[in-house]
Amino acid sequence: MATRFWLTNAAAPYTPATRRGAWDVASGEDVQLLGRKPQGSAGTSSINVGSTSADRDVLLHRSISAGAVKAGTISGTVEWTIGVKESNVDLNGFWHLHVYVTSGDTDTPRGTLLTDYIGSTEFTTTATGIDPGAQTVTPVAIQVGDRIVVEIGYRANALATTYNATVNYGNTGGTDLAASDTAVTTEPGWVEFSGTDGLFTAGFGTLTDAFTSSIDSKWTKSAGVTATGGRARIPTTTTLESLYTATAYEIQGTSAAFQVPSVPVAGGGSGVSVAAYLSAGPTVSTTNLEIVYSPNTGNLQFRNNVGGSDASPTNITYDSTAHAWWRFHEAAGSITMDTSPDGVTWTTRRTISTLTQWMRVGNQILYFESVRTSGTNDFAEIDSVNVVANTTIALSAAGSTETAQHLAAAKQRTAGIAAGIETAQRLTGVKQRTATLAAAVETARHVAGTKTAVLGIAYATAATQHPAAAKTRQLNPAQEQASAAGLVATKTRALSPATATAQAQHPAGAKQAQLGAARQTATSQTLLTAKTRSLGRAAETESARVLAAPVPGLTHGLALTDRPATAWTASAATAAWACTGRTAAVDSLSTEYLEVGVTWSRGDPSTSAVQMAVVPLGHDPADTDWHTAQWDTDTAGLTVAKLLVGPDGGALAPTPGRYRAWVSIDAPPEHPVLSTPPYDIS
Repeated sequence: MATRFWLTNAAAPYTPATRRGAWDVASGEDVQLLGRKPQGSAGTSSINVGSTSADRDVLLHRSISAGAVKAGTISGTVEWTIGVKESNVDLNGFWHLHVYVTSGDTDTPRGTLLTDYIGSTEFTTTATGIDPGAQTVTPVAIQVGDRIVVEIGYRANALATTYNATVNYGNTGGTDLAASDTAVTTEPGWVEFSGTDGLFTAGFGTLTDAFTSSIDSKWTKSAGVTATGGRARIPTTTTLESLYTATAYEIQGTSAAFQVPSVPVAGGGSGVSVAAYLSAGPTVSTTNLEIVYSPNTGNLQFRNNVGGSDASPTNITYDSTAHAWWRFHEAAGSITMDTSPDGVTWTTRRTISTLTQWMRVGNQILYFESVRTSGTNDFAEIDSVNVVANTTIALSAAGSTETAQHLAAAKQRTAGIAAGIETAQRLTGVKQRTATLAAAVETARHVAGTKTAVLGIAYATAATQHPAAAKTRQLNPAQEQASAAGLVATKTRALSPATATAQAQHPAGAKQAQLGAARQTATSQTLLTAKTRSLGRAAETESARVLAAPVPGLTHGLALTDRPATAWTASAATAAWACTGRTAAVDSLSTEYLEVGVTWSRGDPSTSAVQMAVVPLGHDPADTDWHTAQWDTDTAGLTVAKLLVGPDGGALAPTPGRYRAWVSIDAPPEHPVLSTPPYDIS
């Protein structure tokens, strides 16, 4: 559903210093709010062309929106119908519009959506709504607080300098101005973007409440409404009691779903009801959408009220189990009123396919009330606003199998070779079988795999060794020999003379040099050191021996030296960027912000543009997986990047599986890409 803004007669929240369009006359124009609802009395702006030169461009009006409430991308098209006229047919006036986005409350553009559009329909001398049709915009990624600016003017080829054009704004009529309509002083003009749902007014999908302990600041309530037993309880008395959202939302592309676990009984009285309304705010209007239950009739009714009445409501017999959940839902330009037994599977009861002005505004509220005319007092209860309880499914025991089984899920990734270990490890899956200890054998055995790799020369060892991988080949029996064999290494370097030591030393790295065969000698050899002692005749031995430590105070022919001092030292650098993320599972039916804590050792990361991706574990994000995210601060004061995820208005709606969140930060010249620990979506 497209997002409509209106040319109001209300003060602009911020006025950029620079006019960005290509204007010949760019002073004296009116500056007003580009609002999410009609507002203010009728207003006009007129400016003379001032010259008879060709293609003269004159700015008449600037409309500036409130700041965006979440980051995202404006894309698609822009369309408008605004009242306008020319003072003389020889003005030869046509629309000139320039539309862009500010970077917050600065004079720096975030990006341009529509560059100096020139219309093809000439103005008339009677003020009339002119709609040029949908115009494709250049997509612009925006951040929280950015504003849309619409510069409205005309292009003229006038025959006199005193000719002018007049544009209309303001008006609060209940019907929007249409093309060729002349009611420009009562019907409000508008500008509509096809791709901005939820960016400038929070969608109802962001409203969640389980009423666990209190009625908090998200709501306005009458005196009798309380949070009781984890539900909002609304008394049903002769005094109307109500509960409604305290701030504005919009239904475009989202839902307002809730549970009604308790409804009032007739109690020997009349006029008993509990009702939920979707209405333009700030308080409930008599023109609204209504779902209402009356125990006096036993009916659940779905109404499209105009002035408090609906001549043709939809009625069904109320069932407390089948109709435990109610919902208002918008998709593809239609609003539906639905019911559900569990908040998961919904049945549409009524569809509103022709949307009136109030259904497009960005100041809608969700309103609940209960009342009776007479009889015994009772109450209604509301719970789980856009919160669906976890569903538990009993699983049968997993069976063991001797052969590999195909996974039933559609998403897979190739696993690397399992690493060899010395002890048996528990499998991470639910299907297991106990493996017996490997039996020692005198000869090598062929492993029953089909993939093999060429192995290096086998070395004799006194202890059983665990295979390092699953790929093997059959080996001949190892041969014993009296002389040292050359190592089969590919990377070598020359070694300096070895220094004697009393203790065995760990090899300093993975690079080795091929050594020649050991030679037997009858006399000791002098090493290149200053400390020496005479050695006896070297004895031949079948196995390696540890050299004995020298006896203190004796001088011999063997020289020992200390380890040379290291000329260079290095320490590990601390990572400048780091992130933390959730590890707790989340239900795939839930729509909520995924928050990732981001720290930067050199400053505040929230000054940079940020994107997030959520992809299955084992995959890297593709270009299409990235979504514009927004910055926030959690209760501990940590800077977090957050992205709305879920089926009700989220940037994406992942299916159940194991995922990892990724964060991409544009902080020139750096562009860090960080990932979080994996988490489950169930």
